[in-house]
This record gives sequence, C-alpha cells and structure tokens, in this order.
Amino acid sequence: MNFIRYLIYIVFLFNISSYATASSKDDPIFYDEVDGWEVGILPYLNFGCYTSSPVYEGGEILSVYVDNRQNAENVYLHLVNPLWSSLQVGDIHEMGVIFEPFADKWIGEAEVVSYGDHKGIEFIVGTEFLVAFAEMDSIRFTYNDRDLLGLILDGSYNAAVSLAQCQELVADAGSSGNSVSMKRELKKPSSRDPFRQ
Repeated sequence: MNFIRYLIYIVFLFNISSYATASSKDDPIFYDEVDGWEVGILPYLNFGCYTSSPVYEGGEILSVYVDNRQNAENVYLHLVNPLWSSLQVGDIHEMGVIFEPFADKWIGEAEVVSYGDHKGIEFIVGTEFLVAFAEMDSIRFTYNDRDLLGLILDGSYNAAVSLAQCQELVADAGSSGNSVSMKRELKKPSSRDPFRQ
C-alpha cells in the first residue's frame, strides 16, 4: 500500500513539474506597470506586447495586445466580464465600441474566447484604435443598440505609451525571447518595486 502511494506521489510530482516546465515558456513576461495597468510580453504571440487594466469594480478586465505572429491581424481588444457566463466560445457577436468624449461609434465583430477561468469577447482592431484608446477618457460597449458596459480609462494613455515602447524593444531584439538585449532590458527593476535600489 505504501509503495502504491509513493508511486502515485512520484507520478503527481512528475506531472506538475512537466506542466510547469511546459507552461513557463508561454507565461507572460512582465515589462512594466503604469498607473495600475500591467504591460508585458506574450511569448506565444511571437513576443507581442499587451497591456491590461486593473480589475474594475464588477470584475471586468480590459486588455489590448499585439499579435506578432505571421499573418495575424496585429492589434486586438479583449474584454472579460465574469457576469457574462452565457457566452459560448467561438460565437461571433456584432457589438459597438464608443470612446468618450467626442468619438463616433465603432462597430465590429467580437469573438467569444476563453481567458483563464472566464470567457471574454475579443475584437480585431488596429493601430488607429490604439490611438483612440490612449486619448479618450472612457469606453462603452453596446450590443443590439443597448449599452452593456462603460469603463473609465484612467491611465490608458501612459499604458499605451509603455505598450509602444515594449513593442519597440521586441522589434529591436528581433522578436526573440533568447535575445540578449531583450533580456538585459527586462532585468531593469519595476518602478513599483519598493525594494529596488
């Protein structure tokens, strides 16, 4: 009986260590934190950079990321709302996005994707969208001509600037996680680290 427990324990440890090894190469790489927005690099998107909002009061998270893979559409907007449990992964919904103040409604197709433990919606946007994201005060999402959600974009300008700097770093390094210059740059301490010297 002890031998069987020992064998199960060894198999369990092996599975955990192989999972940790396999997933660690695809884990996000921290780049910066600006005004509560996290900025990082996603190795599985050929080292595309992203920025994610702080968690909003209702549990929502807003992210913008760049996909550097060949033939990718490039810039994406991603929204997770834990209350939208009826979303089905793979479904497409036509939704509106309105930046405020003084912005026209942008209408696009949002695909439902899985994001950790939650499902979210994802828009293919573009670099011009990133400019509006940086400059506007808030964002509203609409569906079937009714407001779904409004979020304040405090800090989005600085987050977008940091995202652009991150992309520049990746481009200079040749989109390679093994690049010495990228690793050297990423070893700089976070400005939010209270123990840095």
